[in-house]
Amino acid sequence: MSEKADHSSPAPLDMGKKSNEIRLWKANQAVRHGELRLAAQSTALTGAQTRATSLLTWVVPLMGVSLGIILNKDYIAAGWVLLTGNAVTAVLCATALAPTAWSEAGFKPVEVLDIPYDSELLCQEAVAVTYQESIQKNDRRMKKFTRLMQGAWWVFLITPPIAGLLQFCSPLKSMH
Repeated sequence: MSEKADHSSPAPLDMGKKSNEIRLWKANQAVRHGELRLAAQSTALTGAQTRATSLLTWVVPLMGVSLGIILNKDYIAAGWVLLTGNAVTAVLCATALAPTAWSEAGFKPVEVLDIPYDSELLCQEAVAVTYQESIQKNDRRMKKFTRLMQGAWWVFLITPPIAGLLQFCSPLKSMH
């Protein structure tokens, strides 16, 4: 025969930390999650910078090719459009890649020693607030980076078709 479970008196439920302990737990968790978020942002920035550098390594030689096309009088309109589009793409990539302030997780030892509070709770809360400010600053930097790179990719992608159309319709093309 099967035994029935006794549901008459449930075991007390462990609710974890309570009242004043929960504030310290939250501060510790906020610091931990702040560190995780800052690390993820750094990884995202590194990947985005790698893609931007890759596009730049394509565009710079294409600028030379565009100059060569300009020198061939038969394709002068296309050459100028290609050179201009590639130059704009290069400027957008370089602007996105330009060094700017970026926040990483962690503090210099002296910064930790200089935290003006005398309790673990208040120190952890101060660190958590600093991490939140850093995360917001990094988010603004990534949004700017993303906008610049979206512009760079659009210019890079639409330049060749525009060059072809303008070359076909251009009065600058040579009449041989």
